[in-house]
Amino acid sequence: MAEMTVVEGGALRIASAPLAPIPQTDSHGRGYVEGRLCQYGGDVLADDIVVADFGSTRIRPTAALYLLEAFEEGQLVWCGCRRLMTVADGIAIDQDGFGEWATLPSLEALGYRVVGAVEKVYRPTA
Repeated sequence: MAEMTVVEGGALRIASAPLAPIPQTDSHGRGYVEGRLCQYGGDVLADDIVVADFGSTRIRPTAALYLLEAFEEGQLVWCGCRRLMTVADGIAIDQDGFGEWATLPSLEALGYRVVGAVEKVYRPTA
């Protein structure tokens, strides 16, 4: 899985790129995503199933999990899950799922795109 971090000045640092964007399904905007496509801290593990609302792309002031895609020069270079919330000076992003927060002026200015809001994460019990 690719690792994405925000470095000083809000620049994007990507260690490697996945093969395909996060799949979007269902005419009602909801779909299932394999955890391996969006692993994030302890919130989403590789074996989990994530239920996402692909019709919900507006970031709210309360921290929540969102599915993101990142583009550079029009090419998809990263996709995954991050905890985001709006703050007075832009968007706060927990970069690693363990409280490593950074603030960006906007996601779009750096090539990020919110593709959905995570509604539920199902974890295998066996």
